[in-house]
Amino acid sequence: MLCGAFEQVFSYFKYVSLFSFHKDEPDVAVNVTNTTTTNVTTDVRCEAHGVPDRYTYITWEHTWPGNALVLRSFPGSEVLHLNNLTYEYSGFYTCRVNNGVGVSRNPGAGAGQAYLLVEGNLFKYDVLLH
Repeated sequence: MLCGAFEQVFSYFKYVSLFSFHKDEPDVAVNVTNTTTTNVTTDVRCEAHGVPDRYTYITWEHTWPGNALVLRSFPGSEVLHLNNLTYEYSGFYTCRVNNGVGVSRNPGAGAGQAYLLVEGNLFKYDVLLH
């Protein structure tokens, strides 16, 4: 009888440890819609999914393809509002998020990235050549 009770208790804690205490660093997706310079503003959205689901949005970083140099950094937020768009706003936008869990099975957890293309003139003003 004691052995059966022990098995039930052990089985209960095994179940609880598997399902109740599971934590994951957030997987992050960045959503953006390509635009043109005729649109003055655009939003870049950061969506995080992890356990626990309380997130700290750390930073936004803007980089060019093939180059790790950070062109601009912005304060962390769920939505990055970009104003006065020019072609130079094109590039990768990376959102970094933390939920207090320092380990994950996914090596890319905690950061998401998307490419924004702002189509238009390379310069803010048109130049007429005669």
